[in-house]
Order: sequence, then structure tokens, then C-alpha cells
Amino acid sequence: MENDYKLEIILQGDYILAETSGIETPENMLDVYEQIINKVIEWKCNRVLYIEGFSNQISMEEMMLVWRKIFKLVGDRDIEGRIAVFDKNKDDFSINMVSESLAGAQGINAKVFSSINNALAWLRAPELSR
Repeated sequence: MENDYKLEIILQGDYILAETSGIETPENMLDVYEQIINKVIEWKCNRVLYIEGFSNQISMEEMMLVWRKIFKLVGDRDIEGRIAVFDKNKDDFSINMVSESLAGAQGINAKVFSSINNALAWLRAPELSR
């Protein structure tokens, strides 16, 4: 199947910048996070700014299933750090807050932001705040 999304991952000095565009499907979402996790390990950089630019939002049920798989990946690889999420689609903020809560319940330090500047400030803060 032809790729219906784009992911760009760049090492930006003290953090990894990951940005998506295209169509969000459960498979695409899982693939995005697998690639980000692989770069965290490869580049030994545990701070990620994820800018989500998908043109749609998967259902809450689909998201919950994908998050279970992502939590397993993170747990299996014993990864710690921070992920700041900024969604270009402001309408997705509330569903992304659910993702933040789910991640926090699994011990993952992830936070959703309504501005890239606030996301970067949190990502670069010396203390691991939640």
C-alpha cells in the first residue's frame, strides 16, 4: 500500500523534532511512534517534540488500542524522557489530552501543548515536571 502520510524526524541539538502530515490511521500512528522510539534509541536523545499534522483524527477506540501497543514498545525498551506534543489541528486538543492522561498513567512523561513555544520550554526545562 502506498504511504498516505509523511514523517520527518530531525535531531535538533538537544531534542528530536518529529512532524507528521497526511492521513491518520491506527497503523500510521503506530508506525510514527515506532520510528520516533527507534530514533530516541539510535540518537540517545530522550526529549521529543512531536508536531502532529494529520488531516483527520482516529476514533477514541482506535486510539486506545494503538496506545496499548505504544506503551508496550516503550516499556519493552525501557525508555525514559519527555515527549511534548503539539497538534496543528486545534480541534484535536481534547482527545490529545486523553492521550496525555493515558501516557501519564503508564509512567510516560508526555504533555500536550497548544503552542510550540510552550512545548519547547517544557521540553528544555531542567526538572522533569509533569
